[in-house]
Amino acid sequence: MNNRILSIDYLRVVACLLVILLHLCGKFMFAAEPLHEFFVSNILNSFSRICVPLFVMITGYLTISYRESPYNLYTLKITRNIILPTLIWTAIYFIFNIIKSVIQADGNFSNIDFIKPITLILSGAPYYHMWYMYMIIPLYLIIPMLSKSLGSLSINHLKCIAIVLFILSLCDGIWKAANEESGFWMFSFVDYLGYYFWGAYCLKSIQLNKTNGYYSLVAYIVFSLLTALLTQYFHVFSDEFYFYKNYSPTVILASVLVFSYLIRIKPVANKYVTFISNNSFRIYFCHAAVIDTYFILIGISSKGLKFSYVSYALYLIIGFTVVFLVSLLICRVLEIIRYYSSEKYKLYIP
Repeated sequence: MNNRILSIDYLRVVACLLVILLHLCGKFMFAAEPLHEFFVSNILNSFSRICVPLFVMITGYLTISYRESPYNLYTLKITRNIILPTLIWTAIYFIFNIIKSVIQADGNFSNIDFIKPITLILSGAPYYHMWYMYMIIPLYLIIPMLSKSLGSLSINHLKCIAIVLFILSLCDGIWKAANEESGFWMFSFVDYLGYYFWGAYCLKSIQLNKTNGYYSLVAYIVFSLLTALLTQYFHVFSDEFYFYKNYSPTVILASVLVFSYLIRIKPVANKYVTFISNNSFRIYFCHAAVIDTYFILIGISSKGLKFSYVSYALYLIIGFTVVFLVSLLICRVLEIIRYYSSEKYKLYIP
């Protein structure tokens, strides 16, 4: 196993941990009432914003040189590994939404909302984290065309294209924020093409200029703090969360710097890192249900929650640990079921 692949494993682990922290903090943020509680959640949330960009840059890094098979075979592979699991987890979250609606109805079945789960699916976000899968599928479907036409480009060309795409996504994000529009979900991948091309650029430039780890870390902290402070300011005065967007300038800069540095490190092989990396998609799929179940079990409502700093820290640390470990357990159980059933019963386990 070469160092670059090991770097990808570690990047996937970082992205998985941050996506759990992001969604966990988001839950606490909108449950917390006083401004200081929002501020703490906002800080952690802002530092976690790089998780999705990291996933997209990993995709660009691994697939820009794709040449393995004809498009029909590639489509079958994508269907099995990405589209089919997405559809299965969409069905799971549809049922999960109905169950939550039944719980919230408190015995009054006339209050159960069967329509909302359907509209969420049609909007490309069956659950609050599933938008990413509905965004990434169209990107995966055009990867053979991208790799064929762009794989021969020079390093500088790839870098310039990525920068131009980042600028276009910035402009598009500002326009959407100003007009309060989100656009059609099937085209949302366009805003992430800059990240895809930056991942491809990092692949080709891996042996060139080394990124200084100290400066990258400091810059990541600075841009994440800027994300938090700008979000805090605009939330107070206009309830705006533009700087949380993955195409906001602070998130773009923080994400690019972290990826450009971590992809060049030379880590050691670790079986736990490998397991988490191999199950990164499964962790992404299941963690949201684990988070919401955790909140249901500890009885936290969506609003009006008041924390002391100590209780907040305890809830967050315990919640993060529980969600991460339960998600790993689910992955392990699915892996075992897949191993024992694939040969005998030919079952498909996502």
